[in-house]
Amino acid sequence: MKFICNFLLILNYIVYIIADVCAWAENIKYGLLFLLPLFVFPIVVKLANKVAVSQADKFFKSEWDVFLKKLKWGNSVVFAIVALGYWLFFSQSN
Repeated sequence: MKFICNFLLILNYIVYIIADVCAWAENIKYGLLFLLPLFVFPIVVKLANKVAVSQADKFFKSEWDVFLKKLKWGNSVVFAIVALGYWLFFSQSN
């Protein structure tokens, strides 16, 4: 189970790398914005183990459900940060 979870985390990180490469191809500003998930996602997933997942979750839920909770939490935080960055820096017309 640990192998599957780590494999899915790596796949998720690869998707962020691909999104960053595509953003760099589009515009330098978007490439800089999509650098954030490359740094934030691993940190948030590590923090999710302490912040979002309780001891009761680890006891009562399956390992897969706990992993999905960490993955959802990590992706939602990254999405919120990228959306906020886009709204703050790129949505204003110059």
